[in-house]
Amino acid sequence: MIERRTGGGSDRRPNSLFLRCAIVGVFSPLMVAIASGTADAQEFLKDRRYAQGVGLSLGDFEIHPGISGEAGYDSNWFTRTSKTGPQYVNGGPFVPVEGAGMLRITPSLSIESMSQQRATGGTDAPGPNAQPPSTQFKAAISGTYREFLGSEQIRAQRNMSGNATARLDLGLQRPVGGAFNLSYTRTIQSSVVGDPNAGFNRSDVGGGAELVLQPGGGTLDFRFGYGLSAALYEQSSAVPFTSLTHEFTERARWRFGPRTSIFNETSLRFISYPYKERSTSALNGSSPVRTRLGLNGLITNRFSMLLAAGYGASFIDNASSPDVKQFESLNMQAEGTFFLTASPANEPNNATMSLTTLSVGYNRDFRSSLLGNFYSTNRGYTKLNAFFAGRVLLSAELSGEAMSFPDVYFTIAPGGVKSDVKVQDAFTNVRIGGTLYGEYRFTSMFGVNATVDYSQVISDVELPSLDPSGGISATQVFGMSWNRIQAFLGARFLL
Repeated sequence: MIERRTGGGSDRRPNSLFLRCAIVGVFSPLMVAIASGTADAQEFLKDRRYAQGVGLSLGDFEIHPGISGEAGYDSNWFTRTSKTGPQYVNGGPFVPVEGAGMLRITPSLSIESMSQQRATGGTDAPGPNAQPPSTQFKAAISGTYREFLGSEQIRAQRNMSGNATARLDLGLQRPVGGAFNLSYTRTIQSSVVGDPNAGFNRSDVGGGAELVLQPGGGTLDFRFGYGLSAALYEQSSAVPFTSLTHEFTERARWRFGPRTSIFNETSLRFISYPYKERSTSALNGSSPVRTRLGLNGLITNRFSMLLAAGYGASFIDNASSPDVKQFESLNMQAEGTFFLTASPANEPNNATMSLTTLSVGYNRDFRSSLLGNFYSTNRGYTKLNAFFAGRVLLSAELSGEAMSFPDVYFTIAPGGVKSDVKVQDAFTNVRIGGTLYGEYRFTSMFGVNATVDYSQVISDVELPSLDPSGGISATQVFGMSWNRIQAFLGARFLL
């Protein structure tokens, strides 16, 4: 359904220059939305237990360098729709789905305060009079260079993503403590037009501080935090989506039993778009609020559960405007984790095998979005992780998600007069995906690995495009459905 308050125009087949401008200008937030959530960081970088080897000692710190090389194939690097009709500006004969061969090189380095095991000569026992350290520092940096094999347009996509984090904890296990953190992530995200100068590469920069109160013996703890982050888009066509976020958080936890706790979490964010006047989508700042109460911990030696429920609201600015819809509903999470192998503390004979876990979960929440200001999400997932004998790592995840968007408006200027145009009634897309990762370590420092990732958005929504005069086209549409397979073989050295 299309509703417009001003403007008009004719429908005609777009030429290549207009096609590029229409896709990048009008459908920029759409491309960001449909591509969000696709795999980026390698699996072995997501969990510190698997990213590190034995490490090197340097005073009171241990250092873990590493490097990996991978070769593989991406079936749809530009995240284009597989629909083939001539009406699709993000598929069909204009911009067909195109696969890409890829080489990935990923150096990494982490440094952290010396672990208790290393400090005590290979045992976790610190001695009867030893005090746990009150200060802990962790930092990590990694980067991934991608070289592409394929057409000239594919080869022009070569680029490098990166990630850096640092955290300092003070007063650990003390009545009063705190923490400081910094982070930087560079994400590479192409556009369907294939022009690297019209992509959505982004640098996320953030930092924050936290006050920790643990009265008594630490059965109760309270955390109060503040964070500031910015999403900085690099290409000029995406600069309007640059955002600034202030976040205030509170968490209270009461621990009882061996490893079980009741917790409360509350967060308040203030999100703004400094350059929203340059956007062709109806961008609005917001002050989303979330709060929830939950239970987390072991039910038996082989089963743990996380249960949480609460309230969430979007509180988007300009609430009286007809193109602003609000989210207000329950949020909830339920996750059960089965320990398929017992903890070595319970069964010493299994000391050579780390925990193997199977998790099944469901999450209901909402996310801020450049398309329609937000979307609500209902996501189910299952995860398997196994790392045993110090040599074999297996991880697998399957997920399905219903993403519900409100009415979608674009701000366009036919004839030079800006107007808000409703281009789509509220709708729901379904996103499914799965990742399988396996690694075999020949030694504690060298291993080979394989990764397969599949992602798909199932949707029959087709948003209209524009004609050269800036009006709504009756023939050109943007299809929201797409699918993508990524497969890699590689080797890595880790210390």
